[in-house]
Amino acid sequence: MVIADEAFRFAGPLGLVGQLRDTGRRVDYPLNAPKVRKQFENAETLGAVRTVIVGAEWPQVKLRTLANARGNYSSCRRPPWHLWAGS
Repeated sequence: MVIADEAFRFAGPLGLVGQLRDTGRRVDYPLNAPKVRKQFENAETLGAVRTVIVGAEWPQVKLRTLANARGNYSSCRRPPWHLWAGS
């Protein structure tokens, strides 16, 4: 998970982390405050294929595939993993 806006670090994303983990997905959540670019570098180092980006649009999140940098927005009211069915 990439936190693009510090104001939303703990406001709601922790619940989303739990929901994603409950579906069997591995989720890394930065507890410190690295720059967004560093968070993407860390995700790639960890072998992440996709990221969930939390920012000022909360409760919408952006789902991004790292290989092609393409993304979609999704409301947290409808869990974002529906866009990645089968992955």
